Amino acid sequence: MTLSTYLIVAAQRARTVVLVWLVVASTAFTGMALAAPDHVEASALIVATELRIPTQQFPNAARTIFGSATLAQSVIDENEFDITPRQLILDRVLLREVGVSVTLQVVGTGEDPRRAALYATAVARQLVAELNMIEGLGTFRVFRDASAARAVRPVSLPKLPIAFLAGALAAGAVPVVSILARRPVHSLSTLRSTVPGLPLFPLRAGDHAVPQARQALQQLPGTGASATTRYIPVGGPELRDMAAALSVQLNDEPGTGDRQSILLVQAGATRSQICNAVALHAPVAIMVVVGRPTAGQ
Repeated sequence: MTLSTYLIVAAQRARTVVLVWLVVASTAFTGMALAAPDHVEASALIVATELRIPTQQFPNAARTIFGSATLAQSVIDENEFDITPRQLILDRVLLREVGVSVTLQVVGTGEDPRRAALYATAVARQLVAELNMIEGLGTFRVFRDASAARAVRPVSLPKLPIAFLAGALAAGAVPVVSILARRPVHSLSTLRSTVPGLPLFPLRAGDHAVPQARQALQQLPGTGASATTRYIPVGGPELRDMAAALSVQLNDEPGTGDRQSILLVQAGATRSQICNAVALHAPVAIMVVVGRPTAGQ
């Protein structure tokens, strides 16, 4: 079996997982979008009144001190915040550069504007104190404390339309994936794209089925014509009788001891049925049955 066939088989077998994932993901995304709290931002400004290092180095120096556990712990101890240093620096307070290189913005975030402003102001004051303690760096001050009255909501997309769109896309993808996986095969050309690399032969149901099958066997490479062949039906229940009849009539001649499998595919069989049969039986060829087989054919 070729690599592409294996990939097709894997995709067909993963159909259920894909469908479940789409439903779960859309539900989870919708729930998170609707349940996510509205956050506000309150900002304090820090300016360098005197800078003794290159201007472009100032933001990185400030960011190094801002991210230290020492600064966060000092803020927590002094203000008696009920929060860990990691939560304060990573979740509640951000440090942003302003367009002017000597100005920094300390941003407090949260659902409560008052609490967000309190965090931002406390961190900004502690950051200024520690910057001023470093010899040769410069002189710094808090230009403006954060205020709950000036807190703003970050610009974001409306949650309800986004949630609705995600749910609609996922809901539409479920039947599309299902239809593609279950799309019936009606022709050799369609089947050739489903199982590339396998020889395909048309086989008309009726009196000519056995001669046509024998002729197809003779076209197989190696010992295909003389090997003991098992015919695997893929389609309706009436195909089982045809497979049994071919096995009896075409295996009468002495074989070489080799064994092989051939799929009998009925028009209307789904891609998943065909790919699963290919993976399970590793056939040497596929015969597409044309017409409606009857018992004994």
